[in-house]
Amino acid sequence: MRKNSIKNIRINEEVMRELSNIIRGEIKDPRINPMTSVVAVEVAPDLKTAKAYISVLGDEQSQKDTLAGLRSAEGFIRVKLAKSINLRNTPEIKFVLDQSIEYGIRMGSLMTLNGIGVWHEVVIKKLPQMGEYYDIRNMAILNAIHYEDWTKRQWKAFLMKWAAGNLLRGRYSYIYLNICAMLDFLKGEKWLEDTDGVEIQQNVVKRLPKLERLDKKEKNVFYTTPDVSVYTAARKKRVVYEDSAGLCLKADKNLAETIRLSIYLLLALRKTDRYFERARESYRKNWKKLITEEFWNNYLEIDKNE
Repeated sequence: MRKNSIKNIRINEEVMRELSNIIRGEIKDPRINPMTSVVAVEVAPDLKTAKAYISVLGDEQSQKDTLAGLRSAEGFIRVKLAKSINLRNTPEIKFVLDQSIEYGIRMGSLMTLNGIGVWHEVVIKKLPQMGEYYDIRNMAILNAIHYEDWTKRQWKAFLMKWAAGNLLRGRYSYIYLNICAMLDFLKGEKWLEDTDGVEIQQNVVKRLPKLERLDKKEKNVFYTTPDVSVYTAARKKRVVYEDSAGLCLKADKNLAETIRLSIYLLLALRKTDRYFERARESYRKNWKKLITEEFWNNYLEIDKNE
């Protein structure tokens, strides 16, 4: 394997994800600062060693303690990596301090106003839920309006990749939302204009999988974060996806459901073949109406006289 090859980059990303999970949830050493991030990983082509670059948000002593705690746990971390990643060799991890995140925060404090700021959790660490519908539908509408060279072939390739990712991860409820988004886009601009937004939201909510907090872990279940790679999740039969808020989505894979959803997906793609051009043109011709104040006052039932 060559350095910086596609395979090498994929392995770097996979090891970085698993290291982040292990540091966050498996190591109990009090020396390790909870605001520790793995910012990059470089796995050697022979898979024998790997450099893990970490950033610690804290003072110099906290950084030294964190580095000492991680180095003392290198053997434990290597064992955990061997169980979660299928590699010919499990690399020996060497931790290196990288303060790029802290530096960015310190520099940012020089350029912001006191008391004004926004913080939110990392999006890829949260389960997508309604985004599985709205991201696909709205992306299609925006592409139809803004990109004249956007083709049916490009759209189908994107849909196949997105839905196949959920299928291989065992996130079956999300595939229903993906298919609903595909079909709703094909209904065209007139449908979006005439349909009550609350009604659309209610239909989406009905199809959302139930998330729950789990008190204890079961045996023979792979616990991971929502951003786990398809390559890793596809090899596990039972998976639990736990987001940054501690909410979990259970995914028990079964062949019958996989086949059934694959058929639904293929049928939706056939409808895309038939109605894509018509839907795309309807949004292109009428998009200016969708951005007027009058349209949104009517859509949201706002009385300007009140």
